[in-house]
Amino acid sequence: MKSHLTLFLLLANIAVNARFSKATILFNDGHTETGLVRSFLEQRILTAGYSTNLEHELNLDDKIVKFKVSENAEVKDLSIDDIKQITLLYENNYTAVYRVLALKEIDNKGNLRDKSLKVFLPLLKEGKINIYGLRYSGRDSSGSFQEEAFYYQNAKDDYAINYYNVGLFSLFSMKERILNPFRQLFSDCPSAVTEIENMEKKFLSSTKEDLKASREEQKQLTKEFNNLSKEEKKDLLKIHHYKFNMFEKMISHYEKCQ
Repeated sequence: MKSHLTLFLLLANIAVNARFSKATILFNDGHTETGLVRSFLEQRILTAGYSTNLEHELNLDDKIVKFKVSENAEVKDLSIDDIKQITLLYENNYTAVYRVLALKEIDNKGNLRDKSLKVFLPLLKEGKINIYGLRYSGRDSSGSFQEEAFYYQNAKDDYAINYYNVGLFSLFSMKERILNPFRQLFSDCPSAVTEIENMEKKFLSSTKEDLKASREEQKQLTKEFNNLSKEEKKDLLKIHHYKFNMFEKMISHYEKCQ
């Protein structure tokens, strides 16, 4: 009986430790600590096909991170309120950066809501506009699926926007819902905002030739994406480039703003 209990405890300990990942934590006061963390890293699988609170279901709003400085050290709780960034350290010098940010939702007209949720967001690209993104799995009545979610942050702001959380009523004001968030992201660059205004005017006065050219451009982007390797098609930045190319063009214009 004792040997069976020992084996059970050993297997339980291995299972617990397997959920820890090596990481470096940057705290709000500027100091760093390297060790092992466990929290929002749990398997990201939804039980429903659509969620109005994706980040909560994916555990990205976890209030406590389990941390220990070494494999056999005591585990302590770290508050999300004390953490600025967690860098996960993998083999072959691969890293993944999660930043703690306030995440703001957008209303049906594309305006920022005052209320925000503090979350861990995985950084994909750093610049004047930071791009965050993740891939998650789900199951619904039709089976399993995989989706991506992207978030944007003006580097001067202390929050990111939940751009792709589109509500049903947004369909009645899609133009505003698509463009207004970028007007707010680019508000400190008049030329970038003007570029958005020009895009809107061009869209509203589009000729058949304009629409045809737009379709051809999207067709070419789709063709290029389909020609990528299987691994490249999993790259979130490549997915963003090919599927949301219009947004990348707007971000590129803002990046050049003086």
